[in-house]
Amino acid sequence: ATFGLSYTAFSEWFNTTVRAVWTYSEWMPVTPAGKSFDATCSQCHALPDPGQHTANEWSGVVGRMTQNMK
Repeated sequence: ATFGLSYTAFSEWFNTTVRAVWTYSEWMPVTPAGKSFDATCSQCHALPDPGQHTANEWSGVVGRMTQNMK
């Protein structure tokens, strides 16, 4: 649990401060996927760069994150 919390804090800081690839904005599009991310995923981490994984890898990543939410 400590690792998860540390990773989440680091990920949020790294993506918003160092990489400057993510900022929260009122202008963010509201889509079904965006609503889902906001309701679940954003409670633990910022939106990751889609280029971090291939399309095939994302399926596994999302599956692992789904298990983490349980």
